[in-house]
Amino acid sequence: ALSLIGEKMDKFGEETENGNYLTAREIVLQLKEELETLNRKMESIPLLLNECIHVIPEQLKEIKNGIKEMNEEGYYLNHLSLDSIIMKLEDTLQTYIRSIENAEIEGVEDGIKDMKEQIEVMYDLLEEEVSAKKFVLSNQSQMNDSLIEISSQNDSLKNELEQVREIYHLSESDHEILNEIDEKISTMKKVAEFMFTEENLSTAAYSLLKEKIEEILKNIEEVKEQQEALTEMLQALRKDEMEARQTIKNLQK
Repeated sequence: ALSLIGEKMDKFGEETENGNYLTAREIVLQLKEELETLNRKMESIPLLLNECIHVIPEQLKEIKNGIKEMNEEGYYLNHLSLDSIIMKLEDTLQTYIRSIENAEIEGVEDGIKDMKEQIEVMYDLLEEEVSAKKFVLSNQSQMNDSLIEISSQNDSLKNELEQVREIYHLSESDHEILNEIDEKISTMKKVAEFMFTEENLSTAAYSLLKEKIEEILKNIEEVKEQQEALTEMLQALRKDEMEARQTIKNLQK
């Protein structure tokens, strides 16, 4: 670039000596633009090289160390494909370094910006797995206890419904609801048991386990609402029955 600028300056001198001032002016304008471009490159190149040689490689190294530690702690991360992403970024870095060394920085700045965004996404994905593990460990026992609780409640409701059905002409729909709840609880128990087998834990991401637990906890709340509605209905029947018995006693008196 500097040699070309030198040639143009010589050309400018020749044109000036020959009295070609318009041509000389055009050369001056070209030189001004090229010098401004060269100046921008001189300011940008050290910064870009620092990003490519030090900053980004250090971040990638940190992510690789984090992945190694998490794998040793039992995290399943294969579904994130981070190793292949890191390899591509490292290859791209080498391409950028060669371009910068040749002062060809067009597109490199945007490329580095995109690379940093990808690195931030990788950090976020790893943090999500750590957060998901905490959620799983803190909610696993609550989920199991809730499943036992709603299962026991369903058995109690079945017994109570059986007791009052001889007195009141109850529809079969109430029993059907309880049977449907039984099936739902059974399915949730099977899913919960499968989720935490040793084999599944070694091949399942904590983020996926978290989603499954959240889904089961949501279904448990729906079951509890159905059970509460049936409980309120049976309590109302019991109340009507007690009032009726009291009325009969009063009439007998």
